[in-house]
Amino acid sequence: MTGTGGRRALASAAFALLALAAPLGALADEAARDRVAEETAAIRELPALPEIDDALITTDELKAMLPDLLTKDYTPEQAEADQRGLIAIGLLPPGTDMLAMYERLFGEQIAGFYDPETDEMYVISDSGEFDGMAQMTYSHETVHALQDAHLDLDDTMENMGGGNADRDTAVASLYEGDASAASFDFLASHPDIARDLVFSAAPPSDEMDTAPGAVGVSLVFPYLAGEAFVQALRDEGGWKAVDAAYANLPQSTEQIMHPEKYLAGEAPVDVQIPDLAAALGEGWEFVVDDTMGELNIALLLADLEPGEGISSFSGQMDLPVPALNAAAGWGGDRYALWGDGASEVLVWKTAWDTERDASAFLRALAQHDQRRFGGVFGNDGAAGLSLVGDGDGDGEAVRLRQDGNRVTVVQGPDLETVDAVMAALGDATGA
Repeated sequence: MTGTGGRRALASAAFALLALAAPLGALADEAARDRVAEETAAIRELPALPEIDDALITTDELKAMLPDLLTKDYTPEQAEADQRGLIAIGLLPPGTDMLAMYERLFGEQIAGFYDPETDEMYVISDSGEFDGMAQMTYSHETVHALQDAHLDLDDTMENMGGGNADRDTAVASLYEGDASAASFDFLASHPDIARDLVFSAAPPSDEMDTAPGAVGVSLVFPYLAGEAFVQALRDEGGWKAVDAAYANLPQSTEQIMHPEKYLAGEAPVDVQIPDLAAALGEGWEFVVDDTMGELNIALLLADLEPGEGISSFSGQMDLPVPALNAAAGWGGDRYALWGDGASEVLVWKTAWDTERDASAFLRALAQHDQRRFGGVFGNDGAAGLSLVGDGDGDGEAVRLRQDGNRVTVVQGPDLETVDAVMAALGDATGA
């Protein structure tokens, strides 16, 4: 995977690195590395590179690099703001230290990465062998080097981090799915390597097993769903169709989860949240805004425990069908968080393909919030549904309102504040 900075996405928390299930074996002799690189280029149908600048580092050396890599283009202040937003909306549990969590996860999971800024491929080796996992990983990273050389990967990465985590995850799914598809083809051409991988023991994954379920799924999504997305493009037009996607990047995880929507050109709805400073009054400060997207809405509604969401048998994503169904039909969304000392106000506006889709989401979110905050939603007619928490949950007051195919959510310290914000937002059918 590639090393980059500034990504405001739960899936990658500031930069993207390849998360494989086992440590990469040592770099073998140059002829063996060249063979893997040349085979991969032929599989991927891109011109082979004359050489690849690869560097061998140990797991301990990687862990020493991670703090600087994580914060190179993603400041602790940005991370804290994103973290507050994800906790407020319910994707991260209260008290999560996001940077520390990802530092631990990446230190355990990373097998190798390619940095488009330096054109260097880093591989992690403690075993001293260029074994099957090492060769597959080298193949995967070779694809990233080919993307950088022929498909402007560096420019693509530089355009990420613009406050739309869902779009960034979709773009990451293209280039990770691309590399995964090609490296799987490499593996298929070497049944001996595939056999070794099947019978090799999986290393411990304590950090992955204890991380919030939504985090684990988000980490593997670009590889698993991205590979399926790339295969759908290949079915349409081979590797040339994949190459063309770099000039017409996917814009949402919805397009990754439903490739037919990408192929049909179904773009996300642009949802905006107005400045609410006047409505909130003195002392309130803007914290962060971002887009959830279909994937993160499904993860929110799934309410996963650590270790859930990924099948232990197949290694594939395994989300509850009701959560997937309630997130389907997503058209666009935006959330924003304001803070005043210990108090916070969250506004989340969503757009859906149909009024029926909006109603399904509203019902599912109401059920989720009742579990999360305690209490029961009451129906206030045109004002929507309201809930005042029982004091044992994560918040104090919530209002949900549906206007046609739009649903607006406001969370705050009390219903009076929530209703003042809802009134300032006006009719949710607007942008």
